[in-house]
Amino acid sequence: MSDLKPIYFKDIQRFNQIWIWIFILLICGFFWYWFITQVLLRTPLGREPVSDAVVIIFWLIFGMGFPLLFLLTRLVIEVRADALYICFFPFHVSFKKFPYEKIKKFLIKWLAQQSRSERKDKEEFERIKKDLMAN
Repeated sequence: MSDLKPIYFKDIQRFNQIWIWIFILLICGFFWYWFITQVLLRTPLGREPVSDAVVIIFWLIFGMGFPLLFLLTRLVIEVRADALYICFFPFHVSFKKFPYEKIKKFLIKWLAQQSRSERKDKEEFERIKKDLMAN
C-alpha cells in the first residue's frame, strides 16, 4: 500500500461512553456470576439448570467475547488527497476507499431530494451544486 497519498486528517473513535460500558459490564457480570456459581462452586442455578458445557459456552461468548469485542472495536477515518478511507475494526480488516467523486454525486442527489421534499429555495440548491462541482 505504498501508493497511498499522505494523510491530511486521521480520526479514531472507540466505545468509551460510560453508559455503554455499564450496560456491557452488567451483561458480562451476570454470565460471570452464572459461570462461577454453577461451574466452579457446583451450585446449579434454577429449577432445571443447563449443563456445565452450555454455561461455559455462554460465558465464553457473553462473559469474555462480548466485552473483548467492544474493547477492540474502533472506527478509523483518514482524509487523503484522493479519497476518504474508513476502517471499522474488527469488521473491516483493511481500509475501504470512498473517492470524492462518488461522495459529490451522492451529495448532489441527496440535496436534490431534500430540495424537493422540503421545498427549499432552488437558488440555494443550485449554488451548493455549483460549489460542489467546482471542487
